[in-house]
Amino acid sequence: STKYFTISGCNYIDITASNGALPSGYQPIYYSIDNGSTWNSLTPQTTAQSIRPAQTDGDILLKHAGAVSTVSTNVKIHLHTLTSTAKLSGNIASLCFGDNFTDTKTMPDYAYSLLFAGNSTISAHPVYINAQNISFSSYTSVSNYGMYCLFQSCEYLTSLPDFSCITSVGDYGMCETFGGCTSLTTPPDFSNVTSVGNHGMSGVLQLCTSLTTSPDLSSVTTIGDYGMYCLLTNCSSLTTPPDVTGITTLSPYGFASMLRQCSSLTTPPDLRGIKSVSRNGFNGMFKNCSSLTTSPNLSGITFVNSYGLQEMFYGCTSLKTIYAPTISWDTRISSNWAYNVNPSGTLYADASIINSIPTNSKDGCPSGWDKEILN
Repeated sequence: STKYFTISGCNYIDITASNGALPSGYQPIYYSIDNGSTWNSLTPQTTAQSIRPAQTDGDILLKHAGAVSTVSTNVKIHLHTLTSTAKLSGNIASLCFGDNFTDTKTMPDYAYSLLFAGNSTISAHPVYINAQNISFSSYTSVSNYGMYCLFQSCEYLTSLPDFSCITSVGDYGMCETFGGCTSLTTPPDFSNVTSVGNHGMSGVLQLCTSLTTSPDLSSVTTIGDYGMYCLLTNCSSLTTPPDVTGITTLSPYGFASMLRQCSSLTTPPDLRGIKSVSRNGFNGMFKNCSSLTTSPNLSGITFVNSYGLQEMFYGCTSLKTIYAPTISWDTRISSNWAYNVNPSGTLYADASIINSIPTNSKDGCPSGWDKEILN
């Protein structure tokens, strides 16, 4: 897109530098209310500064020659609209590269961190946000903290940009980007993402209570520590699990609490490609998924590090079938993994390890369950 980043449908917007003093050499933000004919400068301060469009619900164009969010300051934009939807459009790269934003760029670290976080209600009126026309086409990767909490707690965010251009996510790059966006019903397009850094997608969609389907993560082959930690925690309407079939090795806390409290989930993700699980890799992954009836098939897993299975199925009160990993059983690894599950069911395990799994145990085969050799 060749269009500057644009905000429409607002009575006015506030821009704030929320974390104290601006860094040395910080450049002002420029805005236009006449479609780019003239530009005015604004240097963010700790108190809000307002920009009003030329007419009610008119366009506000924004550009900035440098990342709008840095280690020293987080710039926030607050949208003020009482009667209509705030529409975000244009190439978001103009907020980092001024007039020179159309060529492919490398996203600066912290580029859009917290930019729209907390846009929820004003004077008891919901702030509805339509973001589907924002272009991220200048980027193929999300930098470290690049979209950290970008739309966090925007309860009335109703639509998302196209993220199909993104192939990699850096450390904390999409951490809690959409956390608490309770009106979202459709997940972002992550279908071309191949690698996720440390905390790269942790909490990215947590508390999205209207979301019914998971993002397509089938191209991801590498995740860092906590890479998908709390990815979809408390998505209480979710019925479809994420496709994570490209991942074979699970990093520390890689899937920990990924689907915790997803109370409508009945089908687990396909985890048959995973062979090795690092420390706390599955910790609480399905905790309190009260509608889940069967576990994923874990029989192909041959190595689990300390606490790797801890509380994995804790509180899955409908769970009737578990497929155990093929490991040397150690209850420290599986502490409380099957606590408070269905009172009857069947645990399937390879013949080589089935007798080592303790019976009547929340750390092994649950009380009242049968053990069967997996064919």
